[in-house]
Amino acid sequence: MGDCPTCRILVPVEEVEMLPGPGLDPEPADPVSRALLSPRLMLQPIVTDPV
Repeated sequence: MGDCPTCRILVPVEEVEMLPGPGLDPEPADPVSRALLSPRLMLQPIVTDPV
């Protein structure tokens, strides 16, 4: 769990949203990096492109 930076309430890990940062490659070669281009919940399974 982590603290909300605004209200300091503990946030359960299943509710933590991951957002792409400014240094992210907008056109990555590997499927996992492409799957991480969109915001997602921390424990949400990563779905990659079919091969």
